[in-house]
Amino acid sequence: MGIKIIQKSLWPVIALLALVWVSSLSAQETDLITEQIAWSPDGTMIAIGGDLRNCDSGSNDPESLIVIDVNTMSQVFSIPDTGCSTHAVSWNPDSTAIAFVGYNGLNVWDVTAQQYDSNISVLPLSPAYISWSPNGNYIAFAEYSGFAGIIDVQTAEISERLEDTVGSIVVWSSDSSRLFVDNLRDHPRVFSIPSGAIVEEIDYEPHEIVDIDWNPNGEIIAIYRLGGANPDTIHLLNTNTWQDNLVISLENILIERDAISDITLSPNHDMVAAVSFRTGIYIWDTITGNLETTLEQEGISAIDWSPDGSRLAYVPSGDDDELVGFLDDFSEAAP
Repeated sequence: MGIKIIQKSLWPVIALLALVWVSSLSAQETDLITEQIAWSPDGTMIAIGGDLRNCDSGSNDPESLIVIDVNTMSQVFSIPDTGCSTHAVSWNPDSTAIAFVGYNGLNVWDVTAQQYDSNISVLPLSPAYISWSPNGNYIAFAEYSGFAGIIDVQTAEISERLEDTVGSIVVWSSDSSRLFVDNLRDHPRVFSIPSGAIVEEIDYEPHEIVDIDWNPNGEIIAIYRLGGANPDTIHLLNTNTWQDNLVISLENILIERDAISDITLSPNHDMVAAVSFRTGIYIWDTITGNLETTLEQEGISAIDWSPDGSRLAYVPSGDDDELVGFLDDFSEAAP
């Protein structure tokens, strides 16, 4: 999944529900306030990006994006000269490269060679959201200046500016043939790639969608939708019919002035997880709609499933001592 800019709660209060097993990586020796998290497709690494505390934008070689080894929970490497803040992160499908947005635009880091990709050294874009296609050929982006597009990885050029679409979120189908784009001007759209033709328009209004995740098997899309005068909802759309398989009401989940900051579908689409800044993590069964697991912790900013679906990684509060936490047991029913 692609990673977007996340706001942090200012009042972290930690309360862990009993019977939910959690392990964490200590952040005692890092100055990084983590805001994005992206599990590598091969399951061995996690990329963590965010803001550096007390960072001087004019200093040499600030590192706001690090990568940890999941098995040893130790830092494998950090990416130099990212600037004081990393805004968005996305892995390529074979886990050999990371696209990210730093102070100077969109960059690609070669994980194997441990250097910036000479083909896409830097593109002068500042996307709010990026997503590397599952086939590895494209990087889709939604740009702050008001348009969505596709970068051809081989040519390092913008191969397609999506027609009349001001996007804030972009997600790929599993076969890379379709791209879902939240459209801030009109209805959200699904584009055929690489032609850029519109193949579907979803009957939502502009600014209703806050987050999207397209399941790896391609059958289901999860959408967090603002309700306005009505309760906010999470919709699970069937991508064959573009109709709801399930609608989850957040009426009894969100408190006043609260919102979901991130949602993600498990790889086999049997669970959907969501996180609220003010109340914590919630995991539902996608068939029954039952709330299965809850982690009550204020200030969590982002979540991501492991590729095998066995663990959910999350970013604790920015004021917490932990850099990364994991939920590993989804069998306990939430109260």
